Amino acid sequence: MVLSGDVSSPQEIALLNNVIAAFEATHPRSGSTTKPLDKLPAEMGRDSLRHPPDVFYVDATVCADWIAKGFLQPLDRFARRPLRHEPLLPVLRAAFEGPHGNTYGFPKDWSPLAMFP
Repeated sequence: MVLSGDVSSPQEIALLNNVIAAFEATHPRSGSTTKPLDKLPAEMGRDSLRHPPDVFYVDATVCADWIAKGFLQPLDRFARRPLRHEPLLPVLRAAFEGPHGNTYGFPKDWSPLAMFP
């Protein structure tokens, strides 16, 4: 399994490493590796991309486009049953939902930051 991501702090790196270790403990034959995210958006746009990461962060602003292009698959069958969306704000959930209500991603974080002229 290849995981690609971008992190914002040493604490987030530590948490991500804990998640990877827990996954590897329950899936010892997964052969997990990580790949930096910096080139992923450019790679996803290429027709010749043959080996994309299995799991990666995707920005909400490109998610709908990547769903339409077939770059993402629904995650509903991989999630715990029942999938509980209630704790997440509807606008955050909607950014990662496909045209038939399938879930293609889960919000990782959110910021209320804004710029005013």
